[in-house]
Amino acid sequence: ESGDNNEEEAPKIKFRNYQPKSDEFKTAVVEPVKVSVDKELEQVGAAPQGNEIQLDVAPKKPNWDLKQHIQKKLDKLERRTQQAIVEMIKDRV
Repeated sequence: ESGDNNEEEAPKIKFRNYQPKSDEFKTAVVEPVKVSVDKELEQVGAAPQGNEIQLDVAPKKPNWDLKQHIQKKLDKLERRTQQAIVEMIKDRV
């Protein structure tokens, strides 16, 4: 590989939903995402009035990004669960 002393760095800890009690971990806390409602309201005001545009300005749930990251794994788990249920039913018959 191209690096001479490329050491693999340990993964950095990021606390999104957990508030650590220890002071040494408080630097790893990620600030919550703030939705800029003012910018969205300005865009709505600048939109043409003839076309009624529906915008959803409700903030997203705090864990929407976590759900997005694990969706493939959940789908795979659901398929395997369904297959296991079918197999259990076949065994009983």
